This record gives sequence, C-alpha cells and structure tokens, in this order.
Amino acid sequence: MNAITNLINKTPALWDIILLILRIWFGYVMMKSGFVLFRILSSGDERKVIEDWFGKGLHFPFPVFMACLAKGSEFFGGLFVLLGLFTRVSALFVCITMLVATISANTGIGWDVYGTITLSFCLFALMFIYWGAGKYALDNVIKQRKNTF
Repeated sequence: MNAITNLINKTPALWDIILLILRIWFGYVMMKSGFVLFRILSSGDERKVIEDWFGKGLHFPFPVFMACLAKGSEFFGGLFVLLGLFTRVSALFVCITMLVATISANTGIGWDVYGTITLSFCLFALMFIYWGAGKYALDNVIKQRKNTF
C-alpha cells in the first residue's frame, strides 16, 4: 500500500488518468450488466425468468422488485461512476449489490467464474469509495464551482 501512496503523491496527474480509465471501464461494464433492467421492465418472458431465478432459486422475497433494485444499482451506479458524478455514493450502491450477488448467488458451483467476477467488481467499487473519482470527473467540476461562489 505504501508503494501505491508514493506513486500517487509523486505523480498525481498519472493517478487521475488511471482513475479516469478505470471509471470508464467499470462504468461501462456495470451499465452493460444492469441493462437487463430495461428488459425486465418491458418483457413478460424476462420477468418470468427473474421470478424463477430470484424467487425459486435464490429465495428472495419480491423477486422482480429485488432484481430491479440490483440491476438498477448496476446500471445507474455504473452510469454515475462513469461520469464521475456522486461517485462515492454510486460506488457504495454497486459495492453492496456485488457483495450480495457474491454471497447469495455466486458461491458454490459458480464461484470460479461468477463469484470471482462479482467480488472483483465489489473491490473495484471499494476503490472508488476510498479514492473517489479523481480530477477528471463531474464531482470535481461541481466541487470547484461551489468553491467559486
């Protein structure tokens, strides 16, 4: 961790570019995963699949509602992280969603593929919670505008 801190302190511009690249990648992947939300809302067949998976398979109460919360968190959380807008709060929602997905759906048989992916997304979200969005983000623009008034 000390090496990372030294890198950030010595080259803050490089760190801001790294955060920007990671935000774009993470936001895109989360939005792509969360896009299922719109299919759930528009397709009876998709809702049936979700009811079976979230309800009968994972035993969540109100399975369609819970799926919409999860996929909405992924899509809109990803969008906000990508833009660097409300980054820490958005990343927190994604982090919780990915942690629940890891624990409830991706342990056991699917751990090697799905569990490691959702856990990785959880860790990426933790990184954005801790470090924020960086210099090249709407959060930073808003912060600068507040300081000028």
